[in-house]
Amino acid sequence: MSFLYRFLIISIWFSHGYILSGQSEEPWDLIKEKENLVVYGRKLHDSKFKEIKVEGRIRSTLSELVLALEDVKAQEEWVMRTIEAKIIDHSETGSFHFYLSTDMPFPIKDRDLVVFYQRKQDPVTKIVKTISYATPDKIERKSGFLRIPRFDSQYTLTPKEDGWIEIEYVMGVDPGGALPAWLVNLAASLGPVSTMNSLYNIINSGRYTGLKAEGIVE
Repeated sequence: MSFLYRFLIISIWFSHGYILSGQSEEPWDLIKEKENLVVYGRKLHDSKFKEIKVEGRIRSTLSELVLALEDVKAQEEWVMRTIEAKIIDHSETGSFHFYLSTDMPFPIKDRDLVVFYQRKQDPVTKIVKTISYATPDKIERKSGFLRIPRFDSQYTLTPKEDGWIEIEYVMGVDPGGALPAWLVNLAASLGPVSTMNSLYNIINSGRYTGLKAEGIVE
């Protein structure tokens, strides 16, 4: 797996900021369709990097998905090349800052990322939405790492009556440094399929089966 795929992997777990859906008037272009996953991309008028949208569906409870998305420490186990993953602080249920660092292949400098994450649920529709965005100055920069300056993402989890949950994920990232935009955009076009499959695998492993996420109504 390439180091640029890794940027997509660290972002798939956590979803306001500079490039969320609805902030661009450009139409979505279909990039890839595979089984129950569809990937779209579009250029943004204020950035050289693409915005990516992934649509999928899985049989799960809302709690299981939310627990997987918010299990920051678990990324050290399953997300390739993760050095450290930890929650920095909690402000309320479903709202916290977290930190990730990743080992990049030489000669690329290792990256780290500080993110604010927040989750809300509509009490009528039961739809869960999460937002995440980079807060690079939240904690002191660490020697040996390049802090990712811009990251934004949003999950929308829509429960269906037949036991399926529809997932929409919109994200954008500027990894910082001298990486060319065309290379980052290429990885952004390919990586979400792999990373969404990783999310599916965690759910299907049964790790969160029967568990209840605080504040979530099924």
